[in-house]
Amino acid sequence: MQIEAGKFYRTRDGRKVGPIEVTRAITNYGQFHDEDRKRFWDEYGRVYGASCEVIGDLIAEWTDEPTEDKPKTWGEMTRLEQGEILVDDHNGEPIEAFVHGDFWEEKKNGFPYFPNKSYRVRKEPVREAVTLSFREANSKPGDWYAPVRPPTHRITFYTIDGKPDCASITMAKLAEVR
Repeated sequence: MQIEAGKFYRTRDGRKVGPIEVTRAITNYGQFHDEDRKRFWDEYGRVYGASCEVIGDLIAEWTDEPTEDKPKTWGEMTRLEQGEILVDDHNGEPIEAFVHGDFWEEKKNGFPYFPNKSYRVRKEPVREAVTLSFREANSKPGDWYAPVRPPTHRITFYTIDGKPDCASITMAKLAEVR
C-alpha cells in the first residue's frame, strides 16, 4: 500500500487517522504525519522508526461503512435492497424509518420513500429465557450461595434483544430434596 496525502487510513488497532499530510522538510520522523504532527509514518504506512509491525501502522485506507448507528439512506441503497423493502411493505410487513438520526419508528402505510431517509423491515425481537438456580443457605436468612447441593430456588427472566425484561422476572421455591 502506498500512502497518499489528504486521505484517511485505518491503523492496525482499528483507529481512524488523517487526513495524512506530507512532511515538507527533511526530518528524522518520517515522510507522512497526521494533522497534529504527533505520529509519523513512512511511505508504506509503517510507524516511522519501528523495526517490526506495531499497532499504529497504517494497514488500509479508511472507508466509512454504514453501521447500525448510521444506516444506509434510501438513496444509498442498491435497487435490490430497495426492492426487498418495497416487497415487504406491499406484503404488509411493518417498515421502520430512522427518525431524526435517533431512533426507528414504524412508517405509516403508503408513506413515500425519501432519498435522504433510512428504512428497514422491522426486526422481530429476539426473546430468550434465562434461568438461575441456587440454594438457600441455612446459616442466616438472605445468605445465598452457589449450589453445592440441589437448588432450593429458581429465578427466571427473559431478555429481549440481549437486554433483561425486568417485568418478566419470576422466582419459585423448588420442592425440598433431602
